[in-house]
Amino acid sequence: MAVRPFRCRVDASPWSPVAGSPLSRGARFQSTVHRHRRRPDPASLQLVLDTLLETLEWATLRGVGPETSVTAAAPYPPCAYPATSPGELRGGWVIGADGARSVVRQSLGLDFDGLTWPERFVATNIRYDFWAYGFDDGNFVADQRMGAVVALLSRDGLWRCTYQEDANLPVDTIADRMAGFFDAFLPGTKDFELVEWSPYRMHQRSASRYRVGRVLLAGDAAHATNPTGGLGLTSGLFDAQALCGALAAVIHGEVGDEVLDRYDEVRRRAFLEIASPAATAYKRLVFGTDPAGLDVIFAAMAAEDEATQRANLLAVARLRTPTV
Repeated sequence: MAVRPFRCRVDASPWSPVAGSPLSRGARFQSTVHRHRRRPDPASLQLVLDTLLETLEWATLRGVGPETSVTAAAPYPPCAYPATSPGELRGGWVIGADGARSVVRQSLGLDFDGLTWPERFVATNIRYDFWAYGFDDGNFVADQRMGAVVALLSRDGLWRCTYQEDANLPVDTIADRMAGFFDAFLPGTKDFELVEWSPYRMHQRSASRYRVGRVLLAGDAAHATNPTGGLGLTSGLFDAQALCGALAAVIHGEVGDEVLDRYDEVRRRAFLEIASPAATAYKRLVFGTDPAGLDVIFAAMAAEDEATQRANLLAVARLRTPTV
């Protein structure tokens, strides 16, 4: 299968196809956005967070499991602390940021409305020299059969390659099928190291509310999206940015707690009206568009003026909402 990169720069030239093999039915396409900044790897980010937590005497990082009881009430201080029961935490406020299967959200009895995609995603971490074949740090490979998202995880050559398959196929034979996928997908040598892999189902869902009294939801606990485009993580970071300032102001008595209802409204709307539709469009582009359709899409992109191209590339900034 032929691969033809299709690149653009946020701050420079218009969209332009990079010279490559002719388009043909079943061809793959690489779509790259250059941001001219080095992205820290997840391990480095975790090290920064762990170091920060060690400097804060009042901060604790605790896992919340199905047997954990969490209580938020006015008499308690803002930060959580263990109560008399080993499985109980108490605090003045609770922020549920415990993932798409959030125990906090479930304990509130909130609906998590939306859809589950019929396909299964398989996320793999592999070592392979994608750079040698023209890949950039973040790539969409658009193809109905072999579509994938390929992104650099660390500078030592560890990559995340995520593809999809029919969810009706047995989970216990994924590893057998994976060998065939990479044999067809990898652009050059088939010599790669599989570090780890994990299958999962994809969703487009949102909690019916992001605030119930003194309990607030953020990140995947509040909303779940397919990962194409990275809009789940991006939305979660913007949730945190909007919520931290607002909740701090409430705790310090600078504003009334009604400002948190505004957080609920604004962040839920940002997900439902921007993040989820965009992630859905990205998924359909990468995994569901035939070569003729891709030709039409890329031709339309190439015909746009530079201002339009820049606006489209920076559209993710609309997910950011001010601290309310």
